[in-house]
Amino acid sequence: MKDLIYNISNINWGVEQIHQIFLRGHVSLNCTYLTRDLLTKAKQNFNSIS
Repeated sequence: MKDLIYNISNINWGVEQIHQIFLRGHVSLNCTYLTRDLLTKAKQNFNSIS
């Protein structure tokens, strides 16, 4: 369980890495923001459960 919480706390870092990959790949930023929104919602859902 501790590992899961640790991973959740690192979502923002992961999103930033994804963002950089998309930027380097010249992929539409909409994809990046969609991913960020999904991860943010997942984090909020996790926080509301625990």
